[in-house]
Amino acid sequence: ESITVRENELVKLKVKISDPDQDPVTYTFSTPLNKDGAWKTTYGDAGEYIVTITASDGVQTTEKRVKLMVERVNVPPVLEAMQDITVNEGEEVRFEPVVTDPNNDPVTVTISEPLREGNWKTDHTSAGEYRIIVRATDGELNAESSFALNVNNINVPPELRGVEDIEVVEGETVTLRPEVTDADGD
Repeated sequence: ESITVRENELVKLKVKISDPDQDPVTYTFSTPLNKDGAWKTTYGDAGEYIVTITASDGVQTTEKRVKLMVERVNVPPVLEAMQDITVNEGEEVRFEPVVTDPNNDPVTVTISEPLREGNWKTDHTSAGEYRIIVRATDGELNAESSFALNVNNINVPPELRGVEDIEVVEGETVTLRPEVTDADGD
């Protein structure tokens, strides 16, 4: 006799025992069943199990073997909830998603730009809001989540070049031609 269930289902064997002498009968189940003949399977339990049911009236003992087949059920990876991130221009952003797979399958994770590598050194041109999308796949099923990455604009002072100390004689005209740049484009 064989029984087939899918991963994450409950197995519960119902035993019908009769004794021709009408003696009280006790019975036990081998692992993975518990003393009541039940087993709550989980992901990763797929496979074939031989379960032994032993019945005894105190004098005679009999055994019956049952094949228990647990079929694999794939479920998608699980992405832990992600919080929005806010940084100032010039700061480095580091992000590492927490991903699990109930089936313990290998998982591939991708993160959208600008956090594709998991970190990003912002600069004076990085201000804005970015929608970061995180995808996880076990090769068959996928999970996706997103969060906001906000980069605050930080004003950078202008740079002044081309101004050097000069010496002049009283009455001479001095002409300065400084180079002024502003990283923010102000």
